Formats: sequence, structure tokens, C-alpha cells
Amino acid sequence: MARRWRESDRARIEHRRLWVERLFVRGLTLREIEAQLVKPEPKGPNILNPATGQGYDLSTISRDVTVIKERWKEEAAADVAEVKANQLAELREARRKAWSDSNVAEVRRNLSLETDLTGTKAPKAVDVTSKGEKLDPNVIVVRDYLAAQEAQETAENVDGE
Repeated sequence: MARRWRESDRARIEHRRLWVERLFVRGLTLREIEAQLVKPEPKGPNILNPATGQGYDLSTISRDVTVIKERWKEEAAADVAEVKANQLAELREARRKAWSDSNVAEVRRNLSLETDLTGTKAPKAVDVTSKGEKLDPNVIVVRDYLAAQEAQETAENVDGE
């Protein structure tokens, strides 16, 4: 059964996590955070476990760090999505303005920027076999057939020895 937290418990947990986060981003290890949390003010926050009157154990601090990292990931994803949405809205407004000014070059530029931002630009085809020369599909088929034949003959020669 899930534990039901009182509002005062939640506030105490969030206060502890705030301090854990502050110390963690300064590069302190979990053990250093554990020691720092129990230091009396003004050198530390003097955060004690109310159930024991002692400092919080490493497993509690480790869980706090896990929760903190998950929050950072969620915030980062939300921030990126929000920035992209704002940029997209600005590009579309600039494109509307370009259309109203009959500025086709600016419309094209904004469309290009929008497809870059949304990831909808079609990838460029890359030819890695012909060195830029136009190849007849029949030549490719014959070339592949000959390469397969050569490989088969080599394998038969190795087996026959």
C-alpha cells in the first residue's frame, strides 16, 4: 500500500531535496552530502530525520538524487519543446509577413528554417558506390552477379584443397 504523505512531510522532503540538489551540483559525493546536511547553521542546513533525530542515511540521499535527476530530465525536455514551439511560431509569423510583402525569397528561407527545426526536411541521397557517375541499373546487377560468382569460386577452391 502506498504511503500517504502529510503536507508537512512533503514540505520537509522538498526542503531536504533542495539542499541535496544544491550540494550535488557543487560536486559533492553522497557521503559528503550526508555529512553536510547535518552541519548546524550557518555552515550547513542542519537537516535531521525527525524519526531518529540523526542525519538521513545514504539510501535516502541516493533516492533524492535519483528523483532530482529525473526532474532535471523532465524540465530539460519541457524547456526544449517550449523553445522549439516558440521558434516555430516566430518562423510562421515571419513567413506570413513575407507572403504579405510578396517576398518569395524570404518565404523560401523561412520554409527551409522550419523544416530544419521540425526535422521534416528530406534527407539528401548519398551515392557511396559510383563516385558520382551515373550507373546503368543493368551494370549494377551484372557487377553484383560477377562479385557473387567470384566469391563462390573462391569458396569452392578453398573447400577443394
